[in-house]
Amino acid sequence: MTMNGDGNGLAADQADSGVKRRTDETRGVDEPRGVDETDGDGEARERVAAALEALLMASDGPLSSRDAARVLHVDASMVEDELTALSRDYDGDPRSGVPARGFALKRLSGGWRLVSRAEFAPLVMSLTSQTTSANLSPAALEALAIISYKQPMTRSQVSAVRGVNSDGVVRILMVRGLVEARGEDSETHAALLVTTDEFLDRMGMASLSELPDLAPMLPDSAQDALSLGLR
Repeated sequence: MTMNGDGNGLAADQADSGVKRRTDETRGVDEPRGVDETDGDGEARERVAAALEALLMASDGPLSSRDAARVLHVDASMVEDELTALSRDYDGDPRSGVPARGFALKRLSGGWRLVSRAEFAPLVMSLTSQTTSANLSPAALEALAIISYKQPMTRSQVSAVRGVNSDGVVRILMVRGLVEARGEDSETHAALLVTTDEFLDRMGMASLSELPDLAPMLPDSAQDALSLGLR
């Protein structure tokens, strides 16, 4: 502070201090607070874990470590560590008598997502049974299963396996974001259909390698027909 004869210097400094204080207060309201650099390591990680739970609950889809790190103003590696730790916590520890939660935190193709555990699927289905209008028809589910196991394939190939024109159900699958056209057949130049990341997320899988083997679920006659149809 610089004093002059009429005290203007003191007044100016007081005014600047008031402006700075109001700016800090406004910033605290308008801008989300990340992890404070002055927090201890333990406190910082606790705040990150709590914030990640909030983001997971609010997210419409899988939450990537990069997006979470950007929002929280921390390193993505720290976010990944905390998400992994949360996943372990939700899984419980049978050896210590700590039961698993009714939900799990899974790493999917697009990031991390909270999902209900498989053993509670009947209860969840019972709760959501009233929303049948949002469900896929049996024909659409059949086409989706064929595409998921045989991709990439054309619409005519899907129809050949099903024995009926499948343009309508394929269109529905594409509108739902479960199937997309990617590339073209080298001979017919027809669009090749593949499943999307949205399909993996809805199925709770990180990759197509997690698709269950169909053979144990089918009788011998059906296995023979399926192998012929999907060649």
